[in-house]
Amino acid sequence: MIIFATYHDESTAESIKLAKSIIEEKDIVLLNDDAIRLRLLLVLKKHISEELMVFSHGKPTYCLGNDGIPVITTDDVALLAHRKTFVYACWTAVELGKLVSLQPNCCYAGYNNTIIAGGSAIPYEMQKIFQFIKTDFPTCQNKVSATIFLEKLNEICNLTEQNYLKRYPESLDFIGISTTLRNIWAKLEIWINNQKYSHSEAVEPLLW
Repeated sequence: MIIFATYHDESTAESIKLAKSIIEEKDIVLLNDDAIRLRLLLVLKKHISEELMVFSHGKPTYCLGNDGIPVITTDDVALLAHRKTFVYACWTAVELGKLVSLQPNCCYAGYNNTIIAGGSAIPYEMQKIFQFIKTDFPTCQNKVSATIFLEKLNEICNLTEQNYLKRYPESLDFIGISTTLRNIWAKLEIWINNQKYSHSEAVEPLLW
């Protein structure tokens, strides 16, 4: 798997921790100053079907590299054909994800609104959640498999929240942690063949 993670502000400082926590020896890794457009494009062209996880900032039509320059845009969707892509960044599912899903044999999992890469108070639990995502999001290939993945992710996040509340019933961080955990599954959209799949309990973005 290709792991791409930027680090240039407080938010990306949190998300790159998540990226680093799930890296394995076999992964192709682009972090910090290596997390830029040129390097990623070279890797995508060399590894034409390798799964991809991106941790960065995003807009509806692109996500950013470590230098603040768009790194994957709507003009690059052909490079995401024949691969499974997960993007932990705001907004990219809105347009980029849909366009990617029009490419052959691919799946795009991304977010339809603002997300906050928090969870520093529960680093081990967040690592477990994103290890699950890394392992299981590539199984999404149709409505059934996408629904199963979303249900499992929802269960893991809810259990993490419950366990945290039991351990720290008076924690001042609970609301922020609860919101972060909910956003991981509730704002996630999976695009396959121009079809959007989200969890059945997710609320439409305009109501959040």
